[in-house]
Amino acid sequence: MKLLLLSLLLPNTLARSAGCGKATSQPLDSYFSSSPTSASDRSWVERISGVYDYNTPTPLVVYLHGQYGKAETVAREMPFHKHTYNSIIQAFPQGLDDAAQGGSDCGTGWNVIDSQNSHDASTCSAKASSNTCCYKSCLDAGVCTADGDGANCGWATCYDDTEFIMNMIKQLQEELCVGDIYLAGGSNGGMMTHGLYAKYPTMFKNVMPIYGLPLSGHLNVPPEVAATSILELHDRSDTVIPWAGGEAGGWSYESGEAVLGEWAKGKGCEHDVAVAVSTPYDGGAKHLACFWYGKCEGGDAAVMYCLYDGGHGSFPAEGLDLAWWFFDSKWKFLSAEETEAAEEAAGGAGNVVGLALACVACVALLAGLVMRRSGSKSEERELLKY
Repeated sequence: MKLLLLSLLLPNTLARSAGCGKATSQPLDSYFSSSPTSASDRSWVERISGVYDYNTPTPLVVYLHGQYGKAETVAREMPFHKHTYNSIIQAFPQGLDDAAQGGSDCGTGWNVIDSQNSHDASTCSAKASSNTCCYKSCLDAGVCTADGDGANCGWATCYDDTEFIMNMIKQLQEELCVGDIYLAGGSNGGMMTHGLYAKYPTMFKNVMPIYGLPLSGHLNVPPEVAATSILELHDRSDTVIPWAGGEAGGWSYESGEAVLGEWAKGKGCEHDVAVAVSTPYDGGAKHLACFWYGKCEGGDAAVMYCLYDGGHGSFPAEGLDLAWWFFDSKWKFLSAEETEAAEEAAGGAGNVVGLALACVACVALLAGLVMRRSGSKSEERELLKY
């Protein structure tokens, strides 16, 4: 990315963006397709809260869909605005698919290895060859020769997805009064979330990868990391991108604990190994349980992950409420006593259901701190598989 573009991007503060003070002609309180950026012909789905004030810095939530995903579909599956009383701006960029005529089609994935090349022959085995593609843009770039064995473990186009997302954020900052920026994504979008966080550690207030982990050999944690918090949500029985990492379907992934542990180490968090912690959303139909590395250096960032029952693509009904609880830094109110109580409950219960029951007292202590339970659904939801 060019230095000029980087200099125009705001850090994770409530500084006023260039769009503050400008009235918007875009519709409020409804989804709409954006105009293409000035730097490309790519677009995204956008939603601006009905109470948006163009003089007040407003949080921007960017959500990246998974493989084969569509922005307009995932925008309705992940309605962040229904789980907060605050005014927010939401943006759902669209990935590309340029399968060669007659060739294999791997969907609309993101380039998660570098900005223009999703091909690394060391990240998969022959078992994955039937699910790899040499898209036209990559064939033209000379990074692959054919689908299958000649794809070098590729599955995405060779267009610059990172530049597209950065240009989208820049355009939103110029058009709207943007404050803190939050980044999230599911599956392949979660993998891209990890990649963008590593590349731009000062840009986002919080990041939330969902059932997405870096490919083996691509755990890139910069030497100096900023006060950006990370919450990883992952299903326990994932066979597509396993929480424990390793091989799945011919692809090789880093483990979730290794990834979060490296971020916690870089941030100077209290614990080297994650410990159980209670949140207001523990338990539920999917037996959600959370773990964190304690408060990090400076007290402005946290590293946490939450596991729940289900396979790849599943998401707990409490997921977006939990997200806003974390985004709003409610974790700052967790006491050492509550963390120790959750640890003891986890060790004594012997199973996740026992943990949920043992933490009822912890939940009660936190109940007064919770302001965002609106819009949660009791039924579990299944998101896009890829």
